[in-house]
Amino acid sequence: MMRLLCLFLFTVLPLCAVTVEDLCTLEIVTPSLKERSIRKLKLDNGLEALLISDPGTTQSGAALAVNIGSWDDPAQRPGMAHFVEHLLFLGTHTYPEEAGYTRYLNEHGGERNAFTMSDRTVYFFSVNHDGFEEALDRFGHFFIDPLFNPSGVARECCAIHQEFCKDVPQDPWRVLYVKKALCQEEHPFHDFCNGNLDTLAKISQDELKSWYKTHYGAQLMHLIVVSPKDLDSLENQVVQLFSKVPQTQFSDTSQLPSLLHSTNQGILVSVTPLQHLQQLELSWELPEHDMSTKSEQLISHLLGHESKGSLLALLKDQQLANGLSAGASRVGKNQMLFSLSIQLTDKGLKEYETVIGYCFQALARYRLTGIPQHIFDEYQKCQTLHYCYQSREDVADFVSDYATAMIDEPLETFPQKTILPTSYHAEQIDRLLTALTPQSCQFFLIASPEKTRLKADQKEPWLGADYSIRHFSDKQLKTWALSTPHPSICLPEPNVYLPENFSLYQDSIQSPLTIENSHTGVCYALGDQEFKVPQISWTFTIKTPAVSIENTKSQVLADLFCHTVSERLNTDSYQAALGGLSFSLSPDTNGLQLIVEGFHDKASLFVEKLLNTLTSTTPTKEEFEHSKELAERCYANACTSSPIAEATDLLWSVLYKDYAGAKKKREALSTVSYHDMKKFSNKVWDKTYVEALLYGNVSQDQAKQVWSAVVQHVHHAPYPSHEHVKKVVASLSDVHILEQKTCLQGNAVILVADLGPFSFKKRAAMDVLCKGLEEPFFSELRTKQQTAYLVRNWGQELERHLYAFFAVQSSSHDTRDLLSRFELFLESHLRQLKTDIIPVECFESIRESLIERLKHPAQNLQSRGRLLNRLAFEYEGDFNWLDKRIEALQSLCYEEFVDFAQQCLGLSKPKRLAICVNGQIPLEEGVHYQTLTSQDKLRQLLEYRKP
Repeated sequence: MMRLLCLFLFTVLPLCAVTVEDLCTLEIVTPSLKERSIRKLKLDNGLEALLISDPGTTQSGAALAVNIGSWDDPAQRPGMAHFVEHLLFLGTHTYPEEAGYTRYLNEHGGERNAFTMSDRTVYFFSVNHDGFEEALDRFGHFFIDPLFNPSGVARECCAIHQEFCKDVPQDPWRVLYVKKALCQEEHPFHDFCNGNLDTLAKISQDELKSWYKTHYGAQLMHLIVVSPKDLDSLENQVVQLFSKVPQTQFSDTSQLPSLLHSTNQGILVSVTPLQHLQQLELSWELPEHDMSTKSEQLISHLLGHESKGSLLALLKDQQLANGLSAGASRVGKNQMLFSLSIQLTDKGLKEYETVIGYCFQALARYRLTGIPQHIFDEYQKCQTLHYCYQSREDVADFVSDYATAMIDEPLETFPQKTILPTSYHAEQIDRLLTALTPQSCQFFLIASPEKTRLKADQKEPWLGADYSIRHFSDKQLKTWALSTPHPSICLPEPNVYLPENFSLYQDSIQSPLTIENSHTGVCYALGDQEFKVPQISWTFTIKTPAVSIENTKSQVLADLFCHTVSERLNTDSYQAALGGLSFSLSPDTNGLQLIVEGFHDKASLFVEKLLNTLTSTTPTKEEFEHSKELAERCYANACTSSPIAEATDLLWSVLYKDYAGAKKKREALSTVSYHDMKKFSNKVWDKTYVEALLYGNVSQDQAKQVWSAVVQHVHHAPYPSHEHVKKVVASLSDVHILEQKTCLQGNAVILVADLGPFSFKKRAAMDVLCKGLEEPFFSELRTKQQTAYLVRNWGQELERHLYAFFAVQSSSHDTRDLLSRFELFLESHLRQLKTDIIPVECFESIRESLIERLKHPAQNLQSRGRLLNRLAFEYEGDFNWLDKRIEALQSLCYEEFVDFAQQCLGLSKPKRLAICVNGQIPLEEGVHYQTLTSQDKLRQLLEYRKP
């Protein structure tokens, strides 16, 4: 009988799917990815699937994109698509437990998420290999038999509302909703898409099921699966599972109207931000064109270029802008918005019309020259190199990105047309450039009305953003339209940083090699044996007494200095980035840190340029004032980004003996003078000690040459290690609470529990405990109690001390109420730890998933390089540190774990600190108690009635 059943399956399964011919001609040449193989399928129900068998992947994963999004919301139910996205996680007929999917992934080292866009919704997960088969089955049943449990519907509606409240004070969302308000009312972009209690509170289970069955059809779905399993096994599971997904009759054949109304073109929209923003944006609706040619991306590439002769270079030279970006985004199947966004200086804000004029002078230049073939060829070469020599990514990120893109390209050629322009079309480029006129543009000025002197007189209805509209005169628009090319703007020169040599060193360094260990510093070198890509990850930490975490002013001066150096390097660093070579320069605890990553070929050339600029820079008065202006806004925004960000900044300022947070830096910035800046830059290299980690495609000779170049540039006199400032963290001895008020919307609470000094065994127990509590804490505080949208917990080792953190940002609950819920959660869950929360089998599963993660701690060469740098200099060169953590997890027994949990989180000897940030909660949200100081005052407010 079994033999007959197997024969039946073998003969029937091929009828359920057709193999799609792979017409993608791009080839991945990374040796470590050579064993990766793919298969493309189209199931009988219309679902498309991309299967990737990758023996080297450290995790398995999958993502599914359905071609349904917020634009498909019913008119009377804004937010329906987003709501359904949330609800699919809360159980299916096959797996009815609401938190079962999340708990299963947590126990097997996985993660999951989803997001809703205008025209698509994407679901994805990653998991350790041993949990993949069941995880995929659970995932597949989202689209086969979702429950839409009525109790879950009511509670998740509150979660949607909390998410909406979280977004209300965020400026990117507020600007987006002003744009939505100004577009054609007939276009779905105009509609409210997030959803909240006003739009979803009265929705029924039947209504949800009906909308889901109508819209979620297999023929609208695109699936990607990644696993080390062979393609036949993957196909067998995918076909058996996803063939059960039903089709739907839904097909969107509606023709979308033009996005921008003619009356709202050629206007200036002044939007009042909540943060310290100074931004000018020019936005156009592009005419319909062949998007596979990527003509709009070529225009973005040119307008957003940062080399000598670019628009940004001109604006910076005139001290009008700090940064610039250009790009195009889809707003429909054949519709696209093109935007040019400029970060203005104070001078640029005052002279924003001059900035607009320069933008049209740049467009005039490119209309005159066109975009030559060699620019197209260089752009195509860059994109090809990044694909062909790619490293592995985090599996969850990889599958979600691919699923999102699969909707826009035929499966046969995917991902070639997504990555590369198909062909050079000069006529189409010229046509798009010609469409970018002042008359067809919407101009957005996002800045304080006090600075723009443009008083807001309108309010966007959903998020409440204040804005005003001013019509430019026909004369002004015509003047810009007739702009002639600016003489300083020209086409970029050929990129000298494009790599040409992709060979791997045959004499690569096999184990960590000490290049030097002396009064000058320490340098380790190690060749990459795992990823086998022609790339490097080099980190240089230059310690100097001129920068100290004990001196906030020195940290501010280091910020200003790093910004000036980065600005002077901008032309080279931008070209290098296009060629796949990036750098970052930032203050460190006790100095400056320089990181260079990417293709190895031009790395030495680039580092030499970096070092020359780094050691020859003394900021001019103008550069100092410019950096200080930008730092003021950055610090101010960091202080007021969200209640949870404020709470985090406050927490670190308490846990660390010395901590230069945004608030302290902003205070110190006001005391910094140009004299201070000159003094800093003149003495920063007087005494130094260099810590370097050179990892990747590097030979011993090259490592010695790079180290020698660094020392020659930055080392003058020794800075002995015993003089280096060390980070010091607090050891909690009791239970404390620190409260602070904020003008922001929402409340935030972070509870930190001191778990004691580090040991490998304690670290192992902490990791299991915090991972085991992750899903219960999220489910209890967010899903069941609906206290907040942002809910998380984690464990962390800081300077050889262990802490557990629990954090919530709420738009409805008081901080003391939240804190009480935290404590109740810990008390009740510790009582149930052995029976329900982390029983022995769950402990074993979590422990194994953590071991598996530690065996593969890095997904790519860059993350491996940064990990090695930490081991080299934070763990005194103990490159076996992770092996010791694995050994500790393997030897950790269940009773030791339970004892640790009870001692650290129990009520017998609690060592805790609560950080409470109290913000503004709307009166209609939650319960608000009015504090009174006497019974007489209370009696005056009460109404007494006779029976």
